[in-house]
Amino acid sequence: MSQDAGDKRALEFAQLLNWHLKQGTGREAGTDARWAWSDKAFADAIGINERTVRNWRDGSALPRNVAFIERVLFGDNEVKMREELRAAHARSLNTKELRRSAAFSGHSVPPIADPIETAMIGECLRVTRHLIGLDSSNEAARALQSIDSSIYYDSAVRYVHGQHLARRLVGRLSAAAKRLLSEHAHMLVRDERLSQDTRAYLLRILGRDSSLPHTAEDLSTYTAASSDSSPETADVIFRNWKNSFRRGNGVLQSGVYQMYRRYTPERTAVGRGTRVSGTDPLNHVVVCELVFVNSEDLESIMVTSEGHIFNGTIFINHENVLSGLFQRRSKGDGIHHRFLTMRLEGERLPMYSGLCVLTGDTTRRPVASECLFVGVSPIEHESLCKELEMMSRQPWKGEMVPPIERDSIIFQYLTDTPPFRPYDAANPAWSRVKFLRDFEILRELVTPNREGVILFREPLRTHSGETLVAITRRSRLLPVFQWSSPSSTLASAP
Repeated sequence: MSQDAGDKRALEFAQLLNWHLKQGTGREAGTDARWAWSDKAFADAIGINERTVRNWRDGSALPRNVAFIERVLFGDNEVKMREELRAAHARSLNTKELRRSAAFSGHSVPPIADPIETAMIGECLRVTRHLIGLDSSNEAARALQSIDSSIYYDSAVRYVHGQHLARRLVGRLSAAAKRLLSEHAHMLVRDERLSQDTRAYLLRILGRDSSLPHTAEDLSTYTAASSDSSPETADVIFRNWKNSFRRGNGVLQSGVYQMYRRYTPERTAVGRGTRVSGTDPLNHVVVCELVFVNSEDLESIMVTSEGHIFNGTIFINHENVLSGLFQRRSKGDGIHHRFLTMRLEGERLPMYSGLCVLTGDTTRRPVASECLFVGVSPIEHESLCKELEMMSRQPWKGEMVPPIERDSIIFQYLTDTPPFRPYDAANPAWSRVKFLRDFEILRELVTPNREGVILFREPLRTHSGETLVAITRRSRLLPVFQWSSPSSTLASAP
């Protein structure tokens, strides 16, 4: 173990327990190999549910005693580590008691009594917390606790989620939320991801601050002056993106393109049921999706196999390389991304080859797929092209857009991803799934040519954390490479 005892003596219980579980303390006793504990494995080992272990690890709960944890982690050995865990547990219990006593002694932020104001502040925190770096409800709850030590963690989490709480708790939590938002007010009123109305609304809630604009009319001048005085890297990149080097139908014909991409084959059937054969490429699934491009204003939309609508923008650089960024709003204020890039040859082609990067289905890891884009004739497929062009004209302001209806003409040009069930041609769940064997040109492209090269390859997926940990345990960590300095090289020469 690399961390010394002096470091661990300062850790709280949740941090120290996390450290032991990640190190695999107590697993495979008697060997040098130690594998990290998963929440489920550790819960099974000590006879509790998995959720309790997660609560211990994130600091939202504490066990009443640690004797049963000690038995699993240390057995009859590791006396020093046992003492460190007990001490950390005692410190965390003491901190919890101090917070509880502070709640009754009045050493906290004065609560807000107005129910309308508390409702407004709570909603503002929920909408803007990810803009101030609080991506999870756990982080937001701890931020509220850092302002008012009398706030209980579980109450803060419920407040962030907008769940019902007693009025006295809501008033105290709203006061902490208001102070938290005030600390980031200068950033929020400049953030263009929020509409100007929303930023003006925030100003009214947070009250008057001499360094902030006092009215909504002052907001435009304030934000313009702030952004012009010290441009950030993101501002420069977005400004470059807006000034594309190439545009127009001479570079890329505006219209609808159908995108063909190979789906990652499922080679294991553990807990999911066999999808299709992972050994024969002709049995791999092909997903058909749609992209509409306006090469004049460089706006674009993408319709995925599930009928989700991604709004996007494209940029073409001086080397005729097209890059596209597509987004859609998800539930809970999340943002789904897709990235697209391809080389334009300076002339219209009947088919294009590009790369599409997306988050991988159930693994939530990025997948890079080699895609083929085929132009859709606006004469032969007039209804589809008109539908997508009309859809592209609807301005997107960042809101969540409902998926395409199943009876839409658009769905006639989409194929499904494979369901999580055994393959059965008679099963309706497989009726809209297409395979490489169904397309003659794709059958040719997945067959190695004379040089042994496959022209339509399998998607690439990033490694999981478990795989990377296993690699580093089997061998040493990949080193940081650096060339030797010229002076040392010369000095070592004979």
